[in-house]
Amino acid sequence: MIRTPSLPTLVVISLFALAQARAHAQGAPSPATAAPPATAAAPASTKAPAAADLRKTLKPANSAAPTPPSAAPGAPAAVLQVLQAKRAAWNKPSAPFQIIGNIYYVGTDGLASYLITTPKGHFLLDTALPEAAPQIEQNIQTLGFKLSDIKFLLNSHAHYDHSGAMARLKSSTGAQVISSEGDKSALEGGFYLGSENEHVLDSVPVKVDRTVKDGESLTLGGTTLKANLTPGHTRGCTSWSMPVQDAGKSYQVLFFCSATAAASRSGTTSQPSRIPGASVLLTEPA
Repeated sequence: MIRTPSLPTLVVISLFALAQARAHAQGAPSPATAAPPATAAAPASTKAPAAADLRKTLKPANSAAPTPPSAAPGAPAAVLQVLQAKRAAWNKPSAPFQIIGNIYYVGTDGLASYLITTPKGHFLLDTALPEAAPQIEQNIQTLGFKLSDIKFLLNSHAHYDHSGAMARLKSSTGAQVISSEGDKSALEGGFYLGSENEHVLDSVPVKVDRTVKDGESLTLGGTTLKANLTPGHTRGCTSWSMPVQDAGKSYQVLFFCSATAAASRSGTTSQPSRIPGASVLLTEPA
């Protein structure tokens, strides 16, 4: 059980934030469209644009973005076709927006990436697919923040759809990559834990600069994120938590990792047309 401070409200941020992203992209009223709060490190003259303004400035991803492999050894053509269609759907552009306090959504339409801002630099949690890197970079800059101000790249779990752009963003920001010990090998090896031989699930390898243990915290500019290990989806699945202030109220935010069992050795490879756990992988971002 994850114990949280006795603050008035617990805000759980997970893939459900994608529904918010889509609502904003479709023109629903934004609950927070004002300038970044005083704790954000945006230039004094820069305001976080309203969702409607962001839709006008959002551009398609850079054509030079990394693209998924067109083939993988041993992967059936039908499976590759479905995976590629899913990746394209997940990678559709989404306008960035403020979620609460100093937390911003900078991911794609189908996969989350969160920017947590402070006066001394920023945290970026999860990076979606490898081909999402230009979108995430652009979303951060559209909000008025600098890539070079990102100090820590955090990861919920080492799967290609949540850590895929980590290597590119480490290069473009100069930030340190932080992960759990359990997921370090997968991040650095670029493989999918439990399905190491299913190369269609591979990601871009990235060097981990530091590992964190359960209950360990990172503090930057007055903002502290705590690592809560919640293994299952991966052996190092990490649900990060933090307190946040918004409109004079205190909240405890939890970035929930996942509660599903992803592709693993518990699946079967006796059927050549089936990737272990593919029913989970292909129905929603894992």
